[in-house]
Amino acid sequence: MTMPFHPTRGLKRAMKDGELKLGVFVGSASAQVAEAAALAGVDYLIADLEHGERVDTISAAEIIRAAEIAKTPVIVRVPGNNVDDIAAVLDHGAIGICVPHVRTREDAERAVSYARYAPVGVRAMSPYVRAAEYSGAGWDEYWTTANEEIIVMVIVEDRIAMSNLEEIASVPGLDVIWIGVGDLSQDLGIPLQVSDPQVVDSVQRGLDAARKNDVISFTTATASVAVSREARVAQLRTLKEQGFAMLAWVDTPLLSGALGELWAGAAEAADRA
Repeated sequence: MTMPFHPTRGLKRAMKDGELKLGVFVGSASAQVAEAAALAGVDYLIADLEHGERVDTISAAEIIRAAEIAKTPVIVRVPGNNVDDIAAVLDHGAIGICVPHVRTREDAERAVSYARYAPVGVRAMSPYVRAAEYSGAGWDEYWTTANEEIIVMVIVEDRIAMSNLEEIASVPGLDVIWIGVGDLSQDLGIPLQVSDPQVVDSVQRGLDAARKNDVISFTTATASVAVSREARVAQLRTLKEQGFAMLAWVDTPLLSGALGELWAGAAEAADRA
């Protein structure tokens, strides 16, 4: 029996071993965008139910199906730390969850528990869901593989969360930490000033806490096709050297930026710039 996420076995281990994995946020609710990104060779996708354009658990399922054409794993950013949403996307076949606004150790413990079967968690059991190929056959393999391979990612994105960072990072079963600089900068009173020393220091603290606890560090990537390939490579190398093993772009600004750059070049060639 081959579960949908079996091709991704080793993804978590590869990142913990220092391999840089590159992905795309699918906030457009488009299975076509997900399929195109998967076929382009990205390492994973993140279906965005928090900020995505009408992305819900049903459209997340379509994104997961579309990505499977290239055996690309999908993590789902759920809208909150809710057991029902987490169970639904995992039952659809997501390889992991991303939980926003985790502020305490208890929040992180709940996220881990909601994503794992007993005895380490409280995820409801059903062998008849899509992730298990709608069949009870091979349940033991599914159960053990799911608990081992499902990725639990949390976003630390305000001052209270930062004050609890060490406790959050040390939660058993937590796999990835993301210091959410957008909401954090807003909470600090400096919206989107992500180069401010307070934000930069918070990101470094996140990297240090993750490294100390053998947890993966995630961040979003900003280099676009509007800059040279050399510049993009340099940015990615810098982020990897800092300790990030997981990066992602957002689909809509990526598409908009690429089209904008293409149009600017075309307009210039046509003397319309």
